[in-house]
Amino acid sequence: MDLAERAMSQGAEERSRALRSRSGDRRGRPIRRGGDQAPRVGRAEGALGSQQAARLAEGGAPHQQQQQQQRVGPELDRITRALADVFDQADNTFGLQRQDITRLQTEAIPMELIQAFFPALVRMTLRNTQSIAALEATAFHHIHLEKKHQICQAMRITSQFFVQEATRLRRENAQALREKAKVPELDALGVPRPHLWLALLGAVRQQGERVGAANAEVIADYLDAVKADGSMTNEKMCDTVRHCRISYTHDRKTMKIHISAESSGVVPQLLDSLKQLGAEIKRGTPPRSHNERIMQLLLDHAEM
Repeated sequence: MDLAERAMSQGAEERSRALRSRSGDRRGRPIRRGGDQAPRVGRAEGALGSQQAARLAEGGAPHQQQQQQQRVGPELDRITRALADVFDQADNTFGLQRQDITRLQTEAIPMELIQAFFPALVRMTLRNTQSIAALEATAFHHIHLEKKHQICQAMRITSQFFVQEATRLRRENAQALREKAKVPELDALGVPRPHLWLALLGAVRQQGERVGAANAEVIADYLDAVKADGSMTNEKMCDTVRHCRISYTHDRKTMKIHISAESSGVVPQLLDSLKQLGAEIKRGTPPRSHNERIMQLLLDHAEM
């Protein structure tokens, strides 16, 4: 049983337990929730809190601030020197001089420096964001599907189960990881995208003839071949499945699935199956997000 099948099995058991807990125990009494009672604070904790308050009242806070400044000082000095060197080599310094940068070592950041940096920082952020969006539109297939759809639920459960398994294995093998030793279970678990890829195909396969006989046959043959191939490890599958993830869209009612698995030979049938199940295949660069529009408004205002 692969990770996706184990995740779906565990998800069904958890939903069953949740239904039983909502309906009460066998005697008909409602089950008490652990969060209904406020946590108790012991005397030791209360005394410790009083001691901390007394230390702060005696001047503990300035001492902590002094320690923090001592830690930040060398790092800030290194950053300002690097900024000054960059400005010496820059073609456009926005009218600033090297001494404006080095003033950061001893003085608070002046407002004119913030006003000079802000437009450049926003322009760079917007340009990088738009470049990434264009690159993703070229490299990935973007699929939008309702959150409540069985395919989205299967992928979300698999993703959550992967995180739980990875956390458990790291906790159980903490000593070995600190010693840089190999953990075969973690190596076998690998990265999440092959598991999400198999969960996606498995959920489509369960739709049966709704996706068309030809598509269903190709997807079933692919999954059977993966399971029959004993050498198809997580690492080996990453060579063909370059990207597979699921996330929310802006309205939180729709999920977006990103995939890139061209060399697997099953992508055309998968996309056609998803379209027949009501999914929307997005093409081209997406419109700007809400945060990008806010940054553009701020940039326009700063350059007025």
